Amino acid sequence: MNRDDEQILSEAVHWHLASGDDAMDWDGFTAWLEADPRHRVAYDEVALAASMVDEHRDALQQDNAP
Repeated sequence: MNRDDEQILSEAVHWHLASGDDAMDWDGFTAWLEADPRHRVAYDEVALAASMVDEHRDALQQDNAP
């Protein structure tokens, strides 16, 4: 992963976390998504990963129990 990809992924994580807040800057998010096609891909990957973690949270916690 190159530096640009890391930056885009970091921004995608930021936007995903911010989307759960009532103060979400939807205009800023939309502008970010539209600025580069890689942004939507990164955001979708982050959202999918978060969804999978949420879906399997119980099993993940059991697997990591001492």
